[in-house]
Amino acid sequence: NHILDFLPLIDGILTMRNLLFMVFAMSGIAAMAAGQASVFINVDNDKFFYGPPESMTEEGLLKRVDDVLKEGGNSFGDLANLINNAPSGSTITLDRDYVNNDDDSFTGIKITKDITIDGQGHTLDANRSSRMFEVEDGHNVVFGNISFINGDSNGNEEVLHMNNGGAINGKCTAINCYFYYNHAMNNGGAMAYGTAINCTFEDNGAINGAGSATYNVDAKFCTFKGQ
Repeated sequence: NHILDFLPLIDGILTMRNLLFMVFAMSGIAAMAAGQASVFINVDNDKFFYGPPESMTEEGLLKRVDDVLKEGGNSFGDLANLINNAPSGSTITLDRDYVNNDDDSFTGIKITKDITIDGQGHTLDANRSSRMFEVEDGHNVVFGNISFINGDSNGNEEVLHMNNGGAINGKCTAINCYFYYNHAMNNGGAMAYGTAINCTFEDNGAINGAGSATYNVDAKFCTFKGQ
């Protein structure tokens, strides 16, 4: 009803994507007004919503994935360029979903700087072609509010430890993220090394190693399903 009230104020014809955005936005506002989870975590002055938004539930995620696949999404190459061009220490805020349709990366997008990526509930779909991220040691990297799906370390690495982490390999912090159906050839089906706070891990797997969801990860307030 609230959304219908706003429709007369909008010029032109709304695309389905814009309409869905309004639905998500109004749902979030209504939830806060109702006094639902609205606590924030502060990590190095970056704030992340504590408690999964509607779009990061299983039902919401599957709908988002369906929409992304229909649209074609943006490629991991585009996401890599966005990260590579960002200054060290900056925060990247995602405004769309990304799908690996390049089939050219077995290791994932390499991060070699301090950076924070706030997904705002958007989805990264590796399409079973790669993991999402390979984080270089010695950097402060934070991922927040991102759904990681269909990551796969593939087992095409000459160095065994590089086969860890189906979605993320390397020390980092993940906050309020959702990891679904990621697989590692070795250890840590979804995530290897670092810290996970208020994340949900569902149906991930480690094929030949330990930790079907995580490996050497300090998990705080996390939920594990179907591992």
